[in-house]
Amino acid sequence: MIPKVMTTADIEKAFDLIAEHVDSVEEGKRMLFLAKACLCLANLVGNADRVRDVLDACAQDL
Repeated sequence: MIPKVMTTADIEKAFDLIAEHVDSVEEGKRMLFLAKACLCLANLVGNADRVRDVLDACAQDL
């Protein structure tokens, strides 16, 4: 489980920002956009093991 460090309001704001940006990108480039966004956010996390833990958690229950 990933610990919650943001408020619910901030999580909803982040979700909206991500959705808006995904929608604004050309459909054929959305996966590239998401990959770039993930790499930038992973850099902010600053720990490859933590990034792996997050990715593993996200892959569950899709």
